[in-house]
Amino acid sequence: MPIWDDYNEGEDDRHGHFEATCHYCDKGKWQHEKPSIMEAHLALHCKGLVSDDIRKKWLIEVAKRALDGWTSPKGDSVYNYIITTPNHHEYLYAIENYLGDC
Repeated sequence: MPIWDDYNEGEDDRHGHFEATCHYCDKGKWQHEKPSIMEAHLALHCKGLVSDDIRKKWLIEVAKRALDGWTSPKGDSVYNYIITTPNHHEYLYAIENYLGDC
């Protein structure tokens, strides 16, 4: 599931980075952008006709990079999944208790 399936690849800057244009909107065009920014665009910001499946796919990928965990003295293993956008907004995606009684 490469990010380039949802973007048009433009010119190379001779350093291995390419221009990117979103398939779904006219706002998603970048010079030499990082794939993580492109994923966040599709997951959270694109105003184009992105299918729910594609938006969800990239939302999950963005959320995987924002994992934080804590284990209590009782052995509860609590993880929160936070999505951080390119402009540093944070959104709580889920909280899971993997070992507790909850």
